[in-house]
Amino acid sequence: MLAIGPFKLHLLQTESMLLDGGAMFGVIPKTLWSSEITADDQNRIRMPTRPLVIEAGKRIILVDAGVGDKSDEKFKKIYEFRGRPLLEELQRHGFAPDQITDVVITHFHFDHCGGLTRRVNGKLALTLPKARYHVQKQAIDNTLHPNPREQASFLPENFEPILASGRVEQLEGNTTLVDGIELVTQFGHTIAMQLVKISAEDRTFLYPCDTIPSTAHLRISWVPAYDILPVVTMREKNSLLKQAVLEHWTMIYAHDPKIEASTVQFDGRHFGMDQVVAL
Repeated sequence: MLAIGPFKLHLLQTESMLLDGGAMFGVIPKTLWSSEITADDQNRIRMPTRPLVIEAGKRIILVDAGVGDKSDEKFKKIYEFRGRPLLEELQRHGFAPDQITDVVITHFHFDHCGGLTRRVNGKLALTLPKARYHVQKQAIDNTLHPNPREQASFLPENFEPILASGRVEQLEGNTTLVDGIELVTQFGHTIAMQLVKISAEDRTFLYPCDTIPSTAHLRISWVPAYDILPVVTMREKNSLLKQAVLEHWTMIYAHDPKIEASTVQFDGRHFGMDQVVAL
């Protein structure tokens, strides 16, 4: 746990998964990215999923939820999930599901929202039944009418119970969730993904989600093949990192195998990790 002004940040670690290394780094040759992350004999790299809990007074805000534990055996075999599902991780950090007042869904790819639903007696149910769900209207539209590139990442069992719950706040563009917590939309990885910016006492923490999933992706051109608009990702990333260096932000990485958070430096050519920050 890390306190920043009136906020307390808890970084969870739910399921890890195996992803194709080439897919995570796009056009970057393996000879380069393998110096940062080691692949197995099938070219796969193990990446964690890290939801974030923010205590903000009476509100307890969850950002993303990991994969969840309701996948079928075929899906589990593909990704070889390991680790604790959301409820176990919340309990480990001292939170009951009914305590979560708000959920920020950065986007509806399965590894970010799967833990928000589960199967109870064979039926789908909300994992956090008392929360309000904050999601961009454009992201909902994109999920319901996906392009072929993303379709396999949007699983109905993950989003349909949420959208049918009557508990969704549909947002349009950048939004202040509470004073000091801003949701920032970006469009390179997927349509209207929400980044979370937390600011207090001259400190800023940014949860950049899949715009910068790991420290290796701090390099501008290191963009996953999953991104629908890689050039847009590069522009968005460059703008974020310039401001992060100038204002000494701390980045929180949703998928880095080793580093949870760090500050950022610029050496005149490339952005990279500066100081590791413990959460």
